[in-house]
Amino acid sequence: ATVIIAFFNLFTDMGVSPAIVQHKTLTREELSDIFSFTVWTGIGISALFFAASWLIAGYYNSDILRTLCQLLSVNLFFASATIVPGALFYRNKEFKFIAVRSFVIQISAGAAASGAAAIIAAQSGAGLYALIISPILSSMLIFGISIKRYPQHFPLIPRLGAIRKIFSYSAYQFLFNVINYFSRNLDKLLIGKYMGMSDLGYYEKSYRLMMLPLQNITQVITPVMHPIFSDFQDDKRKLATSYERILRFLAFIGLP
Repeated sequence: ATVIIAFFNLFTDMGVSPAIVQHKTLTREELSDIFSFTVWTGIGISALFFAASWLIAGYYNSDILRTLCQLLSVNLFFASATIVPGALFYRNKEFKFIAVRSFVIQISAGAAASGAAAIIAAQSGAGLYALIISPILSSMLIFGISIKRYPQHFPLIPRLGAIRKIFSYSAYQFLFNVINYFSRNLDKLLIGKYMGMSDLGYYEKSYRLMMLPLQNITQVITPVMHPIFSDFQDDKRKLATSYERILRFLAFIGLP
């Protein structure tokens, strides 16, 4: 379900988040129009994912997958609605606040509540449904904290001028994300279909364990690279030099 929802999530973002980071001159009104666009897109994609749950369950011959996908469609909406305020954190380089936000959600009262709810649900016989309580509550908390920090006006009918302004950048980012999705997830889609859900679970956990050292390195550096490098977009020489230094550093650690 998480592999499939990741595909639908590509269409909620469509490269909008990095485009906001890249475009430093977006006005408050333009950001409001983009926010309205992402909210309406989130509603549409969530409804589409909900409707597709019957096809997904039929493809994998798993009835429980239908209900899981329908419940997780809530995540798509909140992920889409968080795009604009979430991107502003990175554009303004508020990395400390991002870290505090993640810490609060994962460790403090919000995560404790979702963790306790998941444990109680599991002990009550909820089975797999207990696993989706935490991600759903986390997505709601991320949206709540983000929109409180960067409140957005919501025009019912967004003007498309702001969307056209960022489209030339977001379109390339979106196409890259689509190609990258299949290169990273096609194996899981096929294993789940032809070898079963249990084997897919073992494969996914093993793959994550193998990638853990590399991800712990890149996940620290990657989120801050674009906000920093976007400041050099008018200085190609400095951009190339900085990128090469980061690449050498990652290769020095990652290749061994």
